Amino acid sequence: MITAGDTEKDIYDDVIEIPKTHRVLTPFLPLIPLWIFAVEIAKELKRDIDKPQNLAKSVTVE
Repeated sequence: MITAGDTEKDIYDDVIEIPKTHRVLTPFLPLIPLWIFAVEIAKELKRDIDKPQNLAKSVTVE
């Protein structure tokens, strides 16, 4: 992941570009594309995204 306007983006094969914004918001912007990426990987592996594997039962049972 790079910020918009990064001059070194030509050296990478794949790039997810994050827009420049206020420095307080910068850590939160990559969360959205990373979440979408994780969902797509789970779909490709035919995993249920609503029931993660190896999660402690105490967390999933109410």
